[in-house]
Amino acid sequence: MNILYRKLRVALSLCLLGLLALALCETPAASANSPALDTAGVSAGQFAPGQIVIKVKAGLNVDSLSKPEAAPAELQPLFQQLGVYKVESLGSGTDVLLLFFGGSVDNALRLARSNPAVLKADANRLVKVDQAGPVQINDPIYLEGKQWWLDRIQAREAWTITTGSKDVRVGVVDTGIDANHPDLQGKVIKAYNFAEETSQSSPGSGHGTAVAGCIAATPNNGVGISGLNWNVSLIDGKGFGGEETGFSFDLARGAIFAINQGARVINNSWGGSGPADLAIIEMAEYAASRNVIMVFSSGNSGTSEPEVPGAFSSLYPNVITVGATDINDQVTGFSTYGPQVDLVAPGSGIWTTQPGGGYWGINGTSFSAPIVTGVIALMLSVNPDLTPLDVRNILEGTADDISGQGYTYKTGYGRVNAYRAVLAAKNKDLHSGKQSVISGKVTGVDPAKVRLSLDPLGLTFKPDAAGNFRLTGLGKATYRIRAAVTGQGTAQGPAEFKLTGEPGSTYQVNFAFQNVKSSASAPDNYVDQARFFDAMSRQSLMPGVEYFEETGHTLSGQFLHYWQTHGGLAVFGYPLSEEFVEVSPTDGKLYTVQYFERNRFELHPENAGTPYEIELGLLGSEETSGRSFPAGLQSGTGLWFPQTGQNLSGSFLAYWQTQGGLAIFGYPISPVIEENGRQVQYFERNRFELHPENSGTPYEVLLGLLGRNLAQQRGYLNQ
Repeated sequence: MNILYRKLRVALSLCLLGLLALALCETPAASANSPALDTAGVSAGQFAPGQIVIKVKAGLNVDSLSKPEAAPAELQPLFQQLGVYKVESLGSGTDVLLLFFGGSVDNALRLARSNPAVLKADANRLVKVDQAGPVQINDPIYLEGKQWWLDRIQAREAWTITTGSKDVRVGVVDTGIDANHPDLQGKVIKAYNFAEETSQSSPGSGHGTAVAGCIAATPNNGVGISGLNWNVSLIDGKGFGGEETGFSFDLARGAIFAINQGARVINNSWGGSGPADLAIIEMAEYAASRNVIMVFSSGNSGTSEPEVPGAFSSLYPNVITVGATDINDQVTGFSTYGPQVDLVAPGSGIWTTQPGGGYWGINGTSFSAPIVTGVIALMLSVNPDLTPLDVRNILEGTADDISGQGYTYKTGYGRVNAYRAVLAAKNKDLHSGKQSVISGKVTGVDPAKVRLSLDPLGLTFKPDAAGNFRLTGLGKATYRIRAAVTGQGTAQGPAEFKLTGEPGSTYQVNFAFQNVKSSASAPDNYVDQARFFDAMSRQSLMPGVEYFEETGHTLSGQFLHYWQTHGGLAVFGYPLSEEFVEVSPTDGKLYTVQYFERNRFELHPENAGTPYEIELGLLGSEETSGRSFPAGLQSGTGLWFPQTGQNLSGSFLAYWQTQGGLAIFGYPISPVIEENGRQVQYFERNRFELHPENSGTPYEVLLGLLGRNLAQQRGYLNQ
């Protein structure tokens, strides 16, 4: 028993110093007539048997006392009376000792308080940490084990700190909320239906009701499910019609309505591919100007194609983008990933509210986002002074690192942890887990012409006028930093290194440029994307990703499937880059692309489910831009293409037909011509080269390295 209490005392001695001193101060002054310690009604085990704590008079010098026989003479009679066999000092000039003996605590206190060398005496009391156990809840769907995610994110532990506040207003821009649902009654305080221009919001398809249930379904009421906030005020800004489609203008109006009604955080479980339009941009600007937190779902494409406005997380500190995990704490196959993802949350098999009083299980990042929104509402209830950046930093710094690597494109900083986030908010610990620093200097070139990039955060920035840069508030991750000079293809890096997110975890890197000459080959708007051509580390891979040692790049998702089923290495070559977003030179739109030695893939989600979901870049046309070719000769042994006035025959025709034809290579745009001593022919999407030395093998016709050529022209790769 003494060993048990000794261990407890050692663990708590420092943190309980103030509490112990307070207890001693409340002990009555010692006297010969002091009553015995009143232990009536105190259960055994609330103080350590065979131990008492005493404070001795000043001047006895007991700070380093560890042996009873070395005690000052004034204490020896007491030690002999009690049979003290061990003594420890609290130290630091406190004059407080812990005495170990074999008798009664009551008797020891009586003797100690009657000793003139002892100012105060008390039992060594058992102290428990100031934390209640997890809240017990009685909602039947939770009790059936279907709401596994509440315990996964430690919601019940968070509820020991707060169950939310009606003073915190949360906007839900969605399909409308069933405000009469038994688990949502009294939660919706303001509503407007922008899709139908009426103050009477309706639940529509149920998507918005499901989202609201994750945030605010009343816990512990014996009905249905448990949401995250027992108390919160919802603002329903309906922007979608009955078919779960809506206009961006109405969605923007819904968000601005919620902001004007006092919302501190707005959930947006929606998005789309392509560029943002004016209304969505203005919505984001308005929210940022009023310090309102915008939470977005990352999307359900299972690819790295960013959805708008979730992709705004790299532009606005008040935007938080959330991916989805499953019951095994793995990122789901449908969760859209990339540098826009800040963190992940459960999004598979989420039981929540359904219009009409029902409940259903549902999947999607649409339900990961409101789980994070619900956590934010709890955070604001204990610390309403948090800024959007504070909230984002806390969420990222307290997330559970389910990847084991810190930040990744799949997991962001990790899976949300409600308890740790709420505790950090309460304690005003604004940088928990995000205290690493990167610094350095750029020399040899005008700093104004340098762009630095930091991955995997997708961050681009400039050094100051003296060439110095410093980044703080970084969490655990394997980072890559590079420097590129705008206006030409010179770049340095990437430097790759690991940071832990803890204080003292720093990295310094300097970039020294020499003999930098201006060139027109790398327009400024391409410099930031050049970092996607930097070789990746094999250690940073996720399941389902194929890594190519030859170039240090990866393939996954739709691009990997297309590469494998349409010719692979022979047709496209190795990947030269990772996936990234690029402005098309033909239509000015944004596309997710990936460069290969012989071509460039473009993702067209609008063609999902058709053979045209992946389209190849018009690299042959771009390579020959400004050149003109004579019309080819129509031959009876080949194919004539009136669309371009060119003929295709012989080995080139055979290769074109067997390797994909029009879909892969497009039309011929030149006759057979000679370049660099070889016969070649240009097509819309590539260039054929005849290699007679390989006659009779699959390599008689080879494709030109047009993907590499284009990457060099754009400054993505050095010449």
